[in-house]
Amino acid sequence: MLEFMEMDRKDGLNYEEIIAGLYREYATGILRMCYLYLGDYQLAEDAMQETFVKVFRNYGKFHGESEVKTWITRIAINCCKDFLEELKTKHPLFMTDEEFEAQLEEKPGSREKSAYSMAEDRMVLSRAIGRIEDKYREVVVLFYYQELSTKEIAQIINIPRTTVEFRLKKAREILKNDLRGVVFDGKLEESAGY
Repeated sequence: MLEFMEMDRKDGLNYEEIIAGLYREYATGILRMCYLYLGDYQLAEDAMQETFVKVFRNYGKFHGESEVKTWITRIAINCCKDFLEELKTKHPLFMTDEEFEAQLEEKPGSREKSAYSMAEDRMVLSRAIGRIEDKYREVVVLFYYQELSTKEIAQIINIPRTTVEFRLKKAREILKNDLRGVVFDGKLEESAGY
């Protein structure tokens, strides 16, 4: 993608055209990461939009020291952190167990059982990820959902690679303990490969 940006600069394309290209390339992945980080689709959409506003405003400051995906992901993570800080007390990831159970009960009955079951599994996993400390959640989201390497994650959140690896290991342990005995798609968590 960096080649695209350099080519566009030489061809005289304006910022809007360049940002539109970056948006087409990365918006879906950034939205998914924001959703996993925030646990709310509307907040994720807002964070994604804020990310690309910041990309637009700061495009001239990007000099290619990292991959463009890494740069945009770093911006998105910071946007998510800002959103969480503002909404910490009323965020859905921090709802009580009773509120969470009520939300599960509200699922429409017209959906197929398998689709409902998969959605419920995703909700349970997302909730478990949402309960772990921010420093562990961000490496899980970046590694498993953004498919970034530990080196790229270290660049994004400005910590040593060994710290990223430690946090991933610790997050896996926490999630394994938190999800112990939970059934995903008919299989106990212990067989899920944690």
